[in-house]
Amino acid sequence: MFCLARRIVTLALMLLLGALVGCSERDEAATTAMPRHVPLTVGIVAMAEGDLIAARDAMIGATARPYHGAVRLLTLTASERGSSLTEVSEDGSRRPITSFEGRELRAEATLAAFGRALAERPADRTAVIFWGHGRGWRGFGGRKEGYRLIDGSFEQALRALQRGLGRKIDMLGFDACLMGSWEVAEIAAPYASVLVASPELVPERGWPIDRALESLARAPAKSAADLAERFVTPFADAGRRYVSLSAIDLEAVPEVERAASELARAAVAQDLPLDPAWLEGVLRYRDQGAVDLGELSAAIARSAPSPSLRERASALGDAARRARVARSCRGRHCDALGLSIHGVHALGDGGYADPRARWNRDPAWAGWVAQTRRSVSSLPQTSRSTPPYALVSPQPKDPRSHP
Repeated sequence: MFCLARRIVTLALMLLLGALVGCSERDEAATTAMPRHVPLTVGIVAMAEGDLIAARDAMIGATARPYHGAVRLLTLTASERGSSLTEVSEDGSRRPITSFEGRELRAEATLAAFGRALAERPADRTAVIFWGHGRGWRGFGGRKEGYRLIDGSFEQALRALQRGLGRKIDMLGFDACLMGSWEVAEIAAPYASVLVASPELVPERGWPIDRALESLARAPAKSAADLAERFVTPFADAGRRYVSLSAIDLEAVPEVERAASELARAAVAQDLPLDPAWLEGVLRYRDQGAVDLGELSAAIARSAPSPSLRERASALGDAARRARVARSCRGRHCDALGLSIHGVHALGDGGYADPRARWNRDPAWAGWVAQTRRSVSSLPQTSRSTPPYALVSPQPKDPRSHP
């Protein structure tokens, strides 16, 4: 009788132990399937070819470090066979997540999958940084892998990324030259809360991303604006001569759009094309014809012959300044807005007037562009090729070579 009772107790203990082991395995599987919540997930889309591959690899190596469980970092890169996605583990090592054989990095399906990978790793905030060559209003990326703003491929990429993520990106960054432009901000506004980009050239080594991530690991961002400022602040030490990096509140873009439209509408109604002579002394960036939006507004408010035009130009400048969240600058014009615009003064580049462009969907703005181009094209060639009319300067051959 005693032996029977002992066997029953032993069997019961074995069953209980098995149940506990099974629960533990199921809990471990659940933990593996659902990554834990962290304050920040960052995704980097590194588009590099030729001269930038070594710099890209250096950036990836510098950011592969432990972030104390506070920051999760994913990187999407291109290879000869397709695209691959890696994640930085908690010990700082990189581990592959998946590869997209035969699929270009710029493909919408690839970016949608990248967005889903970010969504599957829950966080309080999500940042996406595009790393590579920037070409301002012309687009982002190199000859093989890239997007154009005019043909819609740039907006399609952002739409696919947001679709995969399932919500707006908290911070959209461009570690690239010339992407801090009004034209980029206007297209990006529906897909992100804050834009971080430079209207100037960016050093080849790019942003000090690792420093920003370490700061965020020590003290998580309290808002999308705070998140953006952590990337902007350390950039002042990134170059030897002068640098500029701005954070723009994309929620404020509609207000700036309305102000720009009202300015253009008033100019067209009064038959007042933009006079390039008004732009004497306005900060011009390294891209073709790009000037600072804040200084452009101030110049029109100061020089336009019409009081109503001056008033509307002041309103545009006020709206643009309210949109700026943060700026890191060193070397020159650090009191400028830090956001470029081509607009009606891009007299030498017909591509800007393409009706497919997002900025030309506003008939008032498109009308002012056309009006100004007609006005300047009627001048003698000698006048058009000398200051202040010769506003178009050669585009740098290698935008990321600037120290």
